[in-house]
Amino acid sequence: MMLSQKDFCQMHGIPPYRLSNLIHGTRSAWRYRRMVNQLLDITADITYEVRND
Repeated sequence: MMLSQKDFCQMHGIPPYRLSNLIHGTRSAWRYRRMVNQLLDITADITYEVRND
């Protein structure tokens, strides 16, 4: 079963515009980046600055 971006966002409480920001790189959105990484079991890229926000 394929899951749309809209459905993914609704299931996990992520605003669709934030997911779009992450996909297109227009905003870092660290809070949601960490959440999406964890949900999709993605290891963080070590080239990104570590932030605490």
